[in-house]
Amino acid sequence: MVNWNRAQDTILAYNSLKLSTFEEWHLYVVDNNSLDDSINILNSEINENGTIILNDINAGFAGGCNIGIHRAILDGSTHIFLLNNDATVLPSTINGLIYQSIKTNNSAILGCAIKIFGTEKFQFFGSQTNKSVGHPEWFDASETEKLTSELIESDFALGAALFAPANIWINIGYFEENFFLNYEETDWCYKARQFGYKCYIVPNSIVIHKIGASIGPLDGPMQNYFLHRNELLFSSRHANIKQRANLIFRTIGRLAKRAVKDLIRNGRITPSTKAHAIGLYDFARGNFGDCPPVIRKIALEYMSSARSVA
Repeated sequence: MVNWNRAQDTILAYNSLKLSTFEEWHLYVVDNNSLDDSINILNSEINENGTIILNDINAGFAGGCNIGIHRAILDGSTHIFLLNNDATVLPSTINGLIYQSIKTNNSAILGCAIKIFGTEKFQFFGSQTNKSVGHPEWFDASETEKLTSELIESDFALGAALFAPANIWINIGYFEENFFLNYEETDWCYKARQFGYKCYIVPNSIVIHKIGASIGPLDGPMQNYFLHRNELLFSSRHANIKQRANLIFRTIGRLAKRAVKDLIRNGRITPSTKAHAIGLYDFARGNFGDCPPVIRKIALEYMSSARSVA
């Protein structure tokens, strides 16, 4: 679990783990150089089955997870479960993952069916590659019959709740840290498929997720920057030339439509559209890892504006 200035969310996730019917777990929390009182809160609340690892930089989700995965493997862990700190498990969640991992001979990547906090709606229960752009498209509400299956074959498992035997991490390596956050797990799962590993979603292993608790809403500047930059980075690593060209035309077209709508509705370009454009620019010049300071600045302005309207 990676923490950055969200200790209370991390404690809620930890408390949900403590209710698990599977008891042989150990939590590694990697704190990504939080600027608030996270360390004191974590040290006071995580008092059993837990190790807190202090990072001296904000290495993003990818880098933070890599630190925790490496430590867990060094300590002899046989399976790794990545859980967002803004997510919680049900008592049966981990048992379901362990059961299915054994059934698949500990040779598959498993993901959870993820519900949106406060609703009965599913955020994610698998995906299938769009052949036109070489990019995963998530199953939607019209395909919920898949949830009646014991396993759902998927191109990737969402990093909010990703479970894999330690030997897979050892065999193929860890997350590519250029992604920083968003698409690192997608990239890793596609890489694993190249090594012959399959990926499944376990429908009866449920995780509840507060979407965007760490980096803002889905249409906010931070999300727009990382999603649009990193989908192109992902494409450059896994798609063919035609698919990459199709994706570039698609994302530029979407940016142009957003800009036109902004000007018609607001008379100006919105922060989220600016972040989308900066993401494409940074991809073009090979600027990866963390976002530039301007993105964090406009993200703060966006959140402040949203709070004042509310």
